[in-house]
Amino acid sequence: MTSAILLQDLDLLLGESFELVKSTDILIESGKIQAVGSEHDQVRSNTTRIDCKNLLAIPGFINGHTHVGDSVAMDLKIGGGLEELVHPVSGAKRRILNKTSRSKLIDGMKSSISDMITCGTTTFVDFREGGLIGVELLKEALGPNPPIRAIILGRPILETDIEEEQAENTIRPHLSRDSLEELDQLLDICDGLGVSGPNEFTSTSLNQLSTLAQRRKKLIGAHAAEASSSVEFSYEHFAESEVKRAITQLRPNFLVHLTNASHDDIDMAIRDKIPVICCPRANAILGLGFPPVSDLVRGGSLVSLGTDNVMLNSPDILREMDFASKMIRAVAKNPSEIDSLEILKMVTINPSKILGLQDQVGSIDEGKNADLVLLDMTKNNVANTLDVIGTLVHRVRQDNVASVYSNGNLVKGMFKRT
Repeated sequence: MTSAILLQDLDLLLGESFELVKSTDILIESGKIQAVGSEHDQVRSNTTRIDCKNLLAIPGFINGHTHVGDSVAMDLKIGGGLEELVHPVSGAKRRILNKTSRSKLIDGMKSSISDMITCGTTTFVDFREGGLIGVELLKEALGPNPPIRAIILGRPILETDIEEEQAENTIRPHLSRDSLEELDQLLDICDGLGVSGPNEFTSTSLNQLSTLAQRRKKLIGAHAAEASSSVEFSYEHFAESEVKRAITQLRPNFLVHLTNASHDDIDMAIRDKIPVICCPRANAILGLGFPPVSDLVRGGSLVSLGTDNVMLNSPDILREMDFASKMIRAVAKNPSEIDSLEILKMVTINPSKILGLQDQVGSIDEGKNADLVLLDMTKNNVANTLDVIGTLVHRVRQDNVASVYSNGNLVKGMFKRT
């Protein structure tokens, strides 16, 4: 039997309310949080005891949206637009990835996975391009015993017969039998579908995607209304909004972006209880605007944050929280627009609920997986805090992350045993 671990004399943010509890203990056994508190009736004689004085335990972060496959192309053409860089057929990203060796792609993904762990991320949701091979590459990068939880949303290769000069005409009237078979095989090895956007599909093909994923009880996520150009394309070709088509025909578990969504689109997402993953820094570097986080939160939507393409943006969820919190206040011209606790929930409990993992991760509670980040609160940048959650959102850096546990396994850091 694996030895249990007792993290002693630490502060922590407890439960979904993130209540600050001081000088307490966490007992980890079989990858789970067995107990929280100073009572040790369940502690066995062979338990490993670790002194955690001056450390703050928080739940492991969940990065709600990534594309780690483009890690080999960091900072490609800063100043370029969305279509130029990431169009699924004609974008610079596709050309570079097609020319890059398998081993280099895997090494790039390994680097980004390591970077995420360094920032305290224990779960990430990746839109994995490249069909079956793309999913297999990410799984190889993760290894046989992944140090981090990956929710992999695959994307079939449906554009292989389309040349770059035809990129403006990539709408698929329906999915062929071969495409449906490929989708079925894809869903055998991943957690669901990460759809590039409704604009690539007719109503018939969107319904085909939805039916197949729901029959297999798999997740569906989709980009929508990231750019004004995609909004205009949808109206021009389908006479209704991209968001409306996604919600009514694809029936996703969540949407990504909504940066240029109309008020009606936002209201529809709220009314239909469609969660939204927002990626403020990626939208900013592309000059696309700022996502409607405030409107969504006020309406009661579940909102999460993601770091999006590694080629555009570091997969650092700490920086994402800081940027999002400050920009929300700046855009609203209101310093109290959204509080720090709500921002923290966007990278912890909110995405766990979006993914259906709220019983496993997202907060420090007995019975949940031991996905924990231990922060060194003695460093100069945080030592004088009067608001722990505010400091966590706005000041904590990678060098404050002393240790990371994923499913009870220490994946970053070392501690002196007592």
